[in-house]
Amino acid sequence: MKISLVQINLKTGDLRANLAKIYEALLKTKAAGTALTIFSELTLTGYPPRDLLLHRQFVLDTGDIFRRELLSFSQEQKQAFIVGLPWLSKEEKLYNALACINCGKLEKLIFKQSLPNYEVFQESRYFHPARVRAEESFSWKFRGKNLFVFNCEDFLGLENNFVYYQFEDNLSPVARLQKELSSYNQAERENSLVICAAASPYRLGQPEIRLKLANKISEENKVPVCLVNQVG
Repeated sequence: MKISLVQINLKTGDLRANLAKIYEALLKTKAAGTALTIFSELTLTGYPPRDLLLHRQFVLDTGDIFRRELLSFSQEQKQAFIVGLPWLSKEEKLYNALACINCGKLEKLIFKQSLPNYEVFQESRYFHPARVRAEESFSWKFRGKNLFVFNCEDFLGLENNFVYYQFEDNLSPVARLQKELSSYNQAERENSLVICAAASPYRLGQPEIRLKLANKISEENKVPVCLVNQVG
């Protein structure tokens, strides 16, 4: 299965410009024969949207563009992709979400649990952390594959000590992954992939740290790992 990782320079707050870049990328990956395209965290809004998230109309506009236009585009083009956006729940709670889309259908939503609140990050000011039931999984079943989808700190937070977890059993997201994979046989592991979509600003030495972490988790769990990040 061919997978494309899309790392593009998005403009914070410019929903139309970002949507156009998403469309452009999807047309290119389709032409390349890609089965699944993976975008970064908060693709539609750009990162970090900060106080724009306090404006209800901005959040509603983002949701409308996703439902009315991006899902329709996916259906027309017969494409599957993972894209990031703020998600307003029926309970009026705002989540940092990754949407797993397949041919116009929203098949799974992944809400971020570990919200960074240090240096340039103030996510806990805007988003609710996901509270996940003990039996719940990150896994998205796609074309016979088990895709474990992580939103930035839920995977990369292992390199920090500040993150907190909202699983009922108090396991970190990666510990939950390891627990689930421990019940898999070799064939099931070979059919699995770990995906981390992030939007972390660059700092010296960070790429090496991230690759070291990804390699460690891949080797320990005998599964491939892919990382995608915003650029610009």
